[in-house]
Amino acid sequence: MGQEPREEDLEKIKDKFFSNITHEFRTPLTLILGPVEQLLRTELDAHTRQRLLLVQRNALQLQRLIDELLDISKIENEDVAVEASNADFARFMHGLFLSFQPIAEEKQLSLQWEGPEDDLLLFFDHRKWQKVLYNLISNAIKFTDGGGSVFVRLHDHGNEVELQVSDTGIGIVESKLPHVFDRFYQEETHVRLYQGTGIGLSLVKELVEMMGGTIDVSSVKFQGTTFTVKFSALRREGDLPEDWVVLPPQLDEVSESANAQPKLRSDVYPIVDPKTKDQEAPLVLVVEDNNEMREFVRSLLEAEYEVISARNGQEGLQMAIEQVPDLIVSDVNMPEMDGFEMLRLIREEEVINHVPIIFLTARRADEDRQQGWEEGAQAYLTKPFNEDELKSVCRSMMDLRDKMYKHLRKVIEHQKQEEERPLTKAESFLLRIQQVVDAHLDESEFGVEELSQELFMSRTQVHRKIKALTGLSTSIYVRNYKLSKSMELLRDVDKPVSEVAYELGFSSPAYFSKCFSEWCGKTPTEVQKESANE
Repeated sequence: MGQEPREEDLEKIKDKFFSNITHEFRTPLTLILGPVEQLLRTELDAHTRQRLLLVQRNALQLQRLIDELLDISKIENEDVAVEASNADFARFMHGLFLSFQPIAEEKQLSLQWEGPEDDLLLFFDHRKWQKVLYNLISNAIKFTDGGGSVFVRLHDHGNEVELQVSDTGIGIVESKLPHVFDRFYQEETHVRLYQGTGIGLSLVKELVEMMGGTIDVSSVKFQGTTFTVKFSALRREGDLPEDWVVLPPQLDEVSESANAQPKLRSDVYPIVDPKTKDQEAPLVLVVEDNNEMREFVRSLLEAEYEVISARNGQEGLQMAIEQVPDLIVSDVNMPEMDGFEMLRLIREEEVINHVPIIFLTARRADEDRQQGWEEGAQAYLTKPFNEDELKSVCRSMMDLRDKMYKHLRKVIEHQKQEEERPLTKAESFLLRIQQVVDAHLDESEFGVEELSQELFMSRTQVHRKIKALTGLSTSIYVRNYKLSKSMELLRDVDKPVSEVAYELGFSSPAYFSKCFSEWCGKTPTEVQKESANE
């Protein structure tokens, strides 16, 4: 008989299942939030808009609950590190406090801050403190009726900092206070029909204790509740526990994010006027095994891009090799071949190793992101993602491509690379093309078809690869390369222009002179005269 599974093994299986099923919620959430945000941008009557905002608000709440469940799971598995950086704690927390003002005003509550608003430099974990304060203020607002008050107090006691969140709400009976931090606990009272899962306060306690602090609660029924958090004032890096991770200062980032007012998700990313799609629109490959998600992503991008799609990594790899897209947007977890394996194989294929990849995934784990970046992904968006977020990242990838054009075009003009710096894959590819062209330099009949055969690639693959790297067609790229070589030949003032033209494989001196003048702005004869006068 086999051995009974150990309790710790069963716990791991449960946690794995719990994590996986929670991640599975993210794809349907994307397919709820995305269309709702699209509808909210259209002309709607007030009743319909309010209903859609209700859907959006509750979908976002579901997203927050999923995040909290995953956070608790990671804490239980000791899969969370404290990541601290030196910044203004008071400024950060006050900025988060201000973001609740619109919510408090909507409920007709008085939201008050007591204590310093800046000038409290500490080492602290921004994300974890954001979750702590968010849950405490949300809880206070949730259980306080209109006309009541919520207070946030911050005190610097030298070696210790104290944060208090108080309300004049419904309160908690004394016998129930020891249980408020128990997971999934809610006090059994009709006034708590406001909702709540009992996850938030449990997570707060876990996070506070992870950061070396304590949290206590005091309450009087129907008078209000106060949560008090105390923690060491870590003012120097040497004060930090050994297992904490120290990050670079984030002062500017904290200022910008902390003072941002709450907005609809559709307001988070600026709406940029879409480019008119034309025959030269970039080609985007969407790789996603979920049919509805695949079509949704296609619908978001097809106004600006030519979009093709694949159902898994294997199909995606084959389609990428055949079509050579300008950008790939891919899921990570797929049948046949996952996104990471597809990316690894793409980076090994010369014809497509330049193509930028954006991952869309239901997983938030930092190690997944790290693996994606190590394999060569350019961006990593977590489901449910925002429409403008995706479009903004796609446009950024295209902007980076344009900057790459400017750099790689120099390869045409400057064949000698710095010996100390190894060539990039893109530069190596262009250098190989130049070497092939050099071997057939004086052959006027050597064209794109012959070049493709020498490279063991199809004509389409060569065209899209060169277009992606330089912004030029294959024929223009080769012609410009030959013209750049002509500059050196024309320095020999005794060499006839016709001889230069035939050495470079131009069909006639007249055609060479025409191309050279368009490229250089001067005639070959003028360049020779300038060389003679030097």
